[in-house]
Amino acid sequence: MSNALVEEAEFDIAHVNAEFAEVAECASDHDPLMVVLTIGSAPLLGDFDGDGNVDRRDLRVFVRTIGSREGDRRYLAMADFNDSGQVDPHNLRFS
Repeated sequence: MSNALVEEAEFDIAHVNAEFAEVAECASDHDPLMVVLTIGSAPLLGDFDGDGNVDRRDLRVFVRTIGSREGDRRYLAMADFNDSGQVDPHNLRFS
């Protein structure tokens, strides 16, 4: 379970102007909740400058981070594609 949507999610009670019948088929006597989730597009893997494409500028950013580890000034978590805590050639893949 992730809390990634918590900041963007909205919810409210949907008030229903009807009484629930006291029958076995009735699941609940509570007001239902209405949830609105706004889900944007996922960031493009390797697009370090956020311009919508992966190009030479992004490769330059990646190359500057090679050899860095978590805590280093040059370390960039989004360049650590395998979440190993370090950026090395294993993080560079072409497809």
